[in-house]
Amino acid sequence: MTAIQIPGMMTSFGLKYPLALFAYIPIAIIIIVLVKKQFLKSEEVLRKRFDRAFLIFSRLLIFLLLVIAIANPYQFKETTVTGDASVLILRDNSTSFSLFDSQEIDKLVDNIRQHIPVTEKFIGYGERSAIGDGILTNMQGDDNLLVITDGNNNQGRDLGDMVVFASLVNTTINTLKLEPDKKDTSVFIEGPSQSIVDTESEFFVEIAQVGGSAPYTLTLKLDGKEISSGEYQGERVEQFSKVLEEGYHQIVAIVDVEDHFEENNIFYKTVHVLPKPNILYVTNKDSPMFDSVANIYNVHMTGSLPSDLAFYHAVILDDIPAERLEEKIDLIRDYISDGNGLMVIGGQNSYEYGGYQGARFETLLPARVGTGDEDDDGDVNVVILVDISGSTGIKFREDGTYTTSDVEKALAVEIMDSLRSQDKVSVVAFNTNSYLVEPLSPIISKDMDMVKERIRALKYDGGTYIYSGMKRATSMLRNKEGSRNMILISDGDTLLPQNALSAATYAAALGITTYSVGVGQGTVTEFMQRMASEGKGSYFEPEEAEKLAVVFGKGEEEEVEEAMELVILDGNHFITANLGITASVTGYNQVIPKSSSRLLVSTELNNPILTVWRFGLGRVAALSTDSGAGWSGQLLSEENAALITRMVNWAVGDMGRNQDFSVDVEDTHLGNPTYIYVTADQMPESEDLEFSKVGERRYVAEFIPDTTGFSKFFDAYTAVNYNKEYRDTGMNPEFRDLVTVTGGKVLDPSKPEEIVEKIKKDSQRKRLDYVYYSWIFAASAIAVFLVELLIRRLRENKNLYGK
Repeated sequence: MTAIQIPGMMTSFGLKYPLALFAYIPIAIIIIVLVKKQFLKSEEVLRKRFDRAFLIFSRLLIFLLLVIAIANPYQFKETTVTGDASVLILRDNSTSFSLFDSQEIDKLVDNIRQHIPVTEKFIGYGERSAIGDGILTNMQGDDNLLVITDGNNNQGRDLGDMVVFASLVNTTINTLKLEPDKKDTSVFIEGPSQSIVDTESEFFVEIAQVGGSAPYTLTLKLDGKEISSGEYQGERVEQFSKVLEEGYHQIVAIVDVEDHFEENNIFYKTVHVLPKPNILYVTNKDSPMFDSVANIYNVHMTGSLPSDLAFYHAVILDDIPAERLEEKIDLIRDYISDGNGLMVIGGQNSYEYGGYQGARFETLLPARVGTGDEDDDGDVNVVILVDISGSTGIKFREDGTYTTSDVEKALAVEIMDSLRSQDKVSVVAFNTNSYLVEPLSPIISKDMDMVKERIRALKYDGGTYIYSGMKRATSMLRNKEGSRNMILISDGDTLLPQNALSAATYAAALGITTYSVGVGQGTVTEFMQRMASEGKGSYFEPEEAEKLAVVFGKGEEEEVEEAMELVILDGNHFITANLGITASVTGYNQVIPKSSSRLLVSTELNNPILTVWRFGLGRVAALSTDSGAGWSGQLLSEENAALITRMVNWAVGDMGRNQDFSVDVEDTHLGNPTYIYVTADQMPESEDLEFSKVGERRYVAEFIPDTTGFSKFFDAYTAVNYNKEYRDTGMNPEFRDLVTVTGGKVLDPSKPEEIVEKIKKDSQRKRLDYVYYSWIFAASAIAVFLVELLIRRLRENKNLYGK
């Protein structure tokens, strides 16, 4: 179904079957031919060109009207439907909601019942807060829900998805502004689950309080010994760092406080400190990077590859030409495929200087030799997708004045300004439908002031269905030459997220890259990152939008300086997550990332520096600058060295794969199973666990904990913490924002009369209905045909009696 739609307006016109219009062209040709040859048999009529022209015109008009009728024209029409002023009250019955005064809620429900019909149901129970499931089960469409909950959803369907679905079926969800009448304090530890011996590990202990500030004593223990203790009041984050010995370590944070839930007053965490991995460093020159790596890992330097690499977890090739590797290609390929790591460092003897182009060794790398100019036809095509759903109407920051929609529109304008004048750009807005704001054409051909004004005039309304925007953008880009890109600007809170992910995957298969920019307090960051990952692009925070100028090559118009700053293009990879770099390089190798790779770091002019991919079970990183002797010395400075360390750690991967027997298990919570993975030559034996084989030398068993604390499996430990029901307590601010998507509000429980009035107002609903007009065109075709017959009969009679 295609419509001519105008964002921000409540009416639109369209054709249900627009392809039917294409049938008119052959029909018109047939009519003209037949009329000239067959329809006019009377010699007198044939002599009159007017009669023949009139008949052709009338038949063309008749069939045009019939074709339009078949295409089924329609219009959206807004109608107001008055329903029953009743409400379904859904009350949270989970344990976390016991922080709130249930008696006051009972009084409020009774008060509302005196004014309008009320149906009351309970959702959630015990330690299962399936709020999303409760809403989905009870919504009927065109109805009112008053959901009395803290909004903390820890089971079942995503709460945001269910709220968006409610908006699609015209269900209004209101909630209450509640404050806990009981105090609660919870503790949580964040930090790495694995570390390498002799390296420092950093941990953060978070204290959250609801229901008011309360004094408490925080005690931290490491391997059963107290390492700190202090008295505090209010929320805080306690940070500490430790250099730990090899093996498993147990961290415990204990809060001594008078509060409602004692379950969340203690938190357990394990850290597995691994021995230094064995690294083979292959080079024929003095390498500053070797010295940096040797300080952390067990590194063996050699001038050539040995015939057996089984001892090493990863291999670093530092500026080695391809001809010296050709005899060992099969060895290297098998080594990587078995789950090991390879890092290829550039320089003046590698990549374009080392004969990599076209060599077998190049097939193992995530980048090939070449320049960006060779990779496309010069055209840059960009479709900017702007989310204008109702959820973007909330404030971008709690203490700010701008809405998320304001920021999204400003970002769209900023991105357009960052593109080159010859680049082709389009703007598509979307909520549950997509709307073409600006067609795809070169920037130089546009009236940019008018384009920006149209973007700023967009109004937020309705639910979110990212797939609708992705589908339109893909159809616009799929047959274009040059680079093809989509930039998705959204909070990511979409209906049917799997459809959007599938659309990004499909677009990537067509050669269309998807970049995502997450905007808003309630941004579903993980989903937006997955969109970029599936679309072979990168995810950006709003303040990182200027990096898109690097991606699309705006910097090529600027003067190239001797030193080029490095830019992290993909901050959602293990190597670059939460990493800041301030380094510059004075040289680099010319490479182009392959389609299934990930470009993590580039120069400010979009020259690739660090590209990675998975090869078989292994990992390969291509660092297309040197090891610090000439071009990239700043990469080895103290503030930037983490990039190299993380690159090596990522390439090493699971160190247990080379051991005769190893165990891998993650920390968990009560109510959530965890899985024990064992690498061994034969099936592990355990009285409490049932293992099954999932791969070569790989076995897994499920563990469902029934008590908190530390549990041991063979030589490994896992921490079991309190149920997630106690992790987030108090009111969830995101739920307060979500209800606005449905037209609902956060209501004051002390003003029941206002709640009743809001429910009565919600019962009068505006609905968009299809109004079809095919009958008008069909009737018009019949009318034209009758008029034609009348005129022809009159002229025939005139000719008959006029003789």
